[in-house]
Amino acid sequence: MKNKKKIMFVAGNGILIALTIELSFLTNYADVTGVNFNLALVTIVIAACLYGPVSGLIMGLVNGALTIIAPATIAFFIPESLFGTILVCLLKTGIAGLVSGFVYKAFKNKNVIVASLLAGLVVPFVNTGLFVLGTFIWFMNIYKSAEVVLTSVITINFAVEVGLSLVLSPAVYRIITVIKKRMEENEDQSEIKDSTI
Repeated sequence: MKNKKKIMFVAGNGILIALTIELSFLTNYADVTGVNFNLALVTIVIAACLYGPVSGLIMGLVNGALTIIAPATIAFFIPESLFGTILVCLLKTGIAGLVSGFVYKAFKNKNVIVASLLAGLVVPFVNTGLFVLGTFIWFMNIYKSAEVVLTSVITINFAVEVGLSLVLSPAVYRIITVIKKRMEENEDQSEIKDSTI
């Protein structure tokens, strides 16, 4: 039984990592909107809700690693501060995934819909908050003023990411409930097989 749960954990996270890579590619290389918002935040939320805070952290770290090698990051942020770029990219989404998992865990027994919504909203708040903090520490030369940081990052990117979280929360909730139901059905079938052997 424990082996089956481990296999499902690894397989589920593998699928979400593949989806994170695809969504990160769309965000970083196929930017058609001119606004750089992170589509892969959704996979971080799904991982955090389905498999817990550690999975949210792992998905966030994967997303952060992909952000480090994005063309805009290489062109603008790495020349300014390699250490700051690596730290900010990994921590902002990694911590966002971790916190999202804890928020979901705290509220899931009270109301799964509310837990999914809050877990989804936490990610852009933490992600943007840590990016802005990192910008004030390492990247102010890029933005030239705090006003530009607050206007471009918070007003546009943050609003789009929060909007996406709100719009996609029902879908995230549905994905979570369907997958959890199938996982429970598989566990029940395994228990029946084990008892008949």
